[in-house]
Amino acid sequence: MIAGSRVNLALIVAVGRNGAIGKDGRLPWNLPGDLRHFRQTTRGHVVVMGRRTWQEVGKPLPGRINVVVSASLAAGAANRNGALAEGATVFASLDEALQRAARSEEGRLAEGWVNRACVFLLGGPALWQAAWPQVDEAYITDVDLEPEADTFMPDLDFSGWKWQMLSESDGPPALNFRHAVRPPR
Repeated sequence: MIAGSRVNLALIVAVGRNGAIGKDGRLPWNLPGDLRHFRQTTRGHVVVMGRRTWQEVGKPLPGRINVVVSASLAAGAANRNGALAEGATVFASLDEALQRAARSEEGRLAEGWVNRACVFLLGGPALWQAAWPQVDEAYITDVDLEPEADTFMPDLDFSGWKWQMLSESDGPPALNFRHAVRPPR
């Protein structure tokens, strides 16, 4: 849970067999089934991402409240398109971003925009590691590929978590959509 709230915090990621999640600032694959799963899972919720993930996405994700954690963007630096993080709220610190995201998500729940309060962490790895003590859930797509990559899933301790298979896709490549919940602390 995000400190001081009743809002769950979830990471969401697609991971290759070799731990790959990115190459040259992009996803190392184009998987319509995974993108559909991502949209359906995160639509209507608050999504939090680091500066590099924001630059990779390149624009606000529709149907979501976009939050970017970046000291440089918060100070007025430009993204790769030469514009500030237009369409997103930028915070210099993760804690500040999560507090604001939790308040937004609680408001969306009260107004009926979402059926449960959950903020999604889109990445990257440094953001997931920094937020890990507060993360309650994980939505992981296992991708049956080993692409070239320069960004990898960090080694996070999922011991004791309860896993559920949401669905599978035979592919190619095969995709396994899994959900995990951290045991009560």
